[in-house]
Amino acid sequence: MKIANAMLTDYVRDLGASARRPRTVFISRARADIRFARPLEALLKTSQLRLIFDEVAPPSDRTIQSVIKDAIEAADLIIVLWSRAYAASKYCFDELDMALQRHQAGAVRLWILNLDNSDLVPPRARGFPSLAADSPEAVVEMVRKLLDG
Repeated sequence: MKIANAMLTDYVRDLGASARRPRTVFISRARADIRFARPLEALLKTSQLRLIFDEVAPPSDRTIQSVIKDAIEAADLIIVLWSRAYAASKYCFDELDMALQRHQAGAVRLWILNLDNSDLVPPRARGFPSLAADSPEAVVEMVRKLLDG
């Protein structure tokens, strides 16, 4: 499994090899997966990357969905923390769908980290490479490898 994941990491990193280092990052995750996201947020902040969406309440004149849509559209890199909880959330599904659209248009890099070895459910995501990262430390290490590549 480690060898396959290392090969897949190289492949995913090479998908964005011609692109410049990302500056803005959107992390898409289910609420239940916060323990995976917090260490990742800390890594990204120390890596001089800007997180463009976090646990902040939207302005009173906007919905959370519109704030998320704007964040996804402004990102250079979208990191999806995929899990069974993610798959069960209609909001997460919508975020992944928007991310896949932008990725397929060549507008953003997209990294999917699979937290619990669950299948990628959305049809357009099924052929997309997902990297196994089953602990918060594994998530941080995987993203560090992808960024430093």
